[in-house]
Amino acid sequence: MLGLDENTVVLVEYTSRWCKAFELERFALQNALGTVARDIQHIGSTAIPGLDAKPILDVAVAVAERDEAAICIAPLAVLGYVYHSDLGDAGGHLFMKGPGEKRTHYLHIVARNDLQWRHYLLFRDYLRLNREALETYRDCKRGLERCFSKNRPAYTRAKTDVILQLIGQASTALMDNKQ
Repeated sequence: MLGLDENTVVLVEYTSRWCKAFELERFALQNALGTVARDIQHIGSTAIPGLDAKPILDVAVAVAERDEAAICIAPLAVLGYVYHSDLGDAGGHLFMKGPGEKRTHYLHIVARNDLQWRHYLLFRDYLRLNREALETYRDCKRGLERCFSKNRPAYTRAKTDVILQLIGQASTALMDNKQ
């Protein structure tokens, strides 16, 4: 159900099992992190019904301050997460779960007031509500899967412009609804 060979890109059809897996993971994370975790959200393609995705669960954890990620390392290790790196504004502190050759989970820790946190939720919610945006992103991903099936970093870089475009559309739509 979850897991993908390192450096490969294989998109599979959406399954509601991903949401169930997230709920179990959220429970474990909340127990491990306690009040440090201000919010825990299912993000990425596995969080969007109807969207094909790499079978890797993306989770975002909001903390009050960015440097609180350091105190999360030990409790996350108990759950099988390994600290990978600080991606800064491009994803916060990244943790991975699953064997090195077949990761099953990516966990991003960001401050709740960071723009990245808002982008994660805005992008996810926009694709959940906007069929045209979902289809645009799905088509982009499918095309890139064919080009970069053996090069996940290139696949990820190549879809960045479309993601930013869709976030811009989502921001505009949100502003229009507030007026």
